[in-house]
Amino acid sequence: MSTKTVIERIALEIVTRLESITTTNGYSFTVCSVVRPDRLGQLIVPEHYGIVVTQGDTNEVEELSHPGNPPAIAYETTFSIHCFVRDSDKNPTAFDPAVNEVAGQIVKALRLRAADASRWTSMAELAIDSTIKAIKPYPESDGTHSGVTIPLTVLFRHSEGNPYEVRA
Repeated sequence: MSTKTVIERIALEIVTRLESITTTNGYSFTVCSVVRPDRLGQLIVPEHYGIVVTQGDTNEVEELSHPGNPPAIAYETTFSIHCFVRDSDKNPTAFDPAVNEVAGQIVKALRLRAADASRWTSMAELAIDSTIKAIKPYPESDGTHSGVTIPLTVLFRHSEGNPYEVRA
């Protein structure tokens, strides 16, 4: 039995896929880091091509839970994948193409770096489904950060009373 909960193993799978973004692996850039923030947010350093993965609320999805011994309880969590794009103020090119490239490479890593790319939504057989939601660029308007946020919603089940046991 795993020593990590199902949701934690899903988070680690997401991080692993994002860490694969390197020019050596055929991507157009190499990420400088992939981190999950500590409770104070101190691990967040807005470096060019730095990725921060944050975990949102985990909500029960009653209509997808099912009976059994023990019952399987369904949950949904949205992970936000933030990638910083820190172009020079003197860069004559538009911001959108840089953000589109970064977003495309992140989506590619999430979908193609799965053990079986046709089943990328299963998050290494830990989830029922995964969905990439609306991609949101955030231009540097206040002089701090710019980049893109990609929400990834993951639907999964585990045994009632045992958040370590994956259930189909």
